[in-house]
Amino acid sequence: MSIKILFVCMGNICRSPTAEVIFNAILIKKGFSNQISTDSAGTHAFNIGRNPDIRAIEEAKNRGYDMSSHKSRQINHDDFINFDLIIGMDFENMSFLRKKCPFKELYKLSLLMRYSSQYNLDVVPDPYYDELDGFSKVFDYIEDACQGLFEFVYKNYSSKLVT
Repeated sequence: MSIKILFVCMGNICRSPTAEVIFNAILIKKGFSNQISTDSAGTHAFNIGRNPDIRAIEEAKNRGYDMSSHKSRQINHDDFINFDLIIGMDFENMSFLRKKCPFKELYKLSLLMRYSSQYNLDVVPDPYYDELDGFSKVFDYIEDACQGLFEFVYKNYSSKLVT
């Protein structure tokens, strides 16, 4: 049985595709890419079909990730049913998700930075209006939090994983 994780930010062109590509790299390295699947989405529709922000693509490339084929999409009702975990980047994302999520699926929602071991942050800041340095910091935060998320999934969903 596969575990499905959805990463969510506002536009699905910066933070959530970054988390998706970083988490996928961890899955490949740990040998779980055939048992845990990921996707990403935005809370808002204004970027549907767009590639990630060029600054995110460049920072990803500098770190050995490829996110150039990503196309943004908006979260939909079926996502709340079909994914095991839905990971938001900030409080605004979480507020949106809580309003749209069916009550019996609310347990699936959490903030990415709760899994961080190195940074005392509640949220992943939105780098969209920042310089390139903002993207570098966001990648640092997301890399750390995704490692912690993997450890959480491995520990708490081990009955669904073949080791």
